[in-house]
Amino acid sequence: KATKGLGKQQAAVSAIVDLGYDHVAFYAVEQGKDTLALTAQMGDNVVMNAMPQRADANSLVGVVARTGKSQIAARGSTPSHFLLEKGRFGAAAAVSVGQAIRFGVVIAFREPPDSISQEHVIMLELVCAQLASSLAKDQRE
Repeated sequence: KATKGLGKQQAAVSAIVDLGYDHVAFYAVEQGKDTLALTAQMGDNVVMNAMPQRADANSLVGVVARTGKSQIAARGSTPSHFLLEKGRFGAAAAVSVGQAIRFGVVIAFREPPDSISQEHVIMLELVCAQLASSLAKDQRE
């Protein structure tokens, strides 16, 4: 079961990269904890090695996991992400996977600043809603 879920997470990450993102990661909610664990990502190897294995409650990923509200972030945003603050990427969007049952958060980066619009977030939300539906179905089986 867990392997099937990981495959679906990686497929969603891959689909989002295909939408024109430079780096995409999925952080899964860790039951009973206020952290999320990195379970799937795609992008540059240097960035993949730099991505934190856990996201805490106050991080961009953690806030979106808690509120369920998508956020666009840039350098100087609160909350932000260290890859934005270091100038590696110019824009990021974090989108929750699941509303009633929160499975995790997808964070997607693009290099150019101001390159993620509300329309882009809607596309991310559609992919994440499909992933959540598929993961929920797995839980019921």
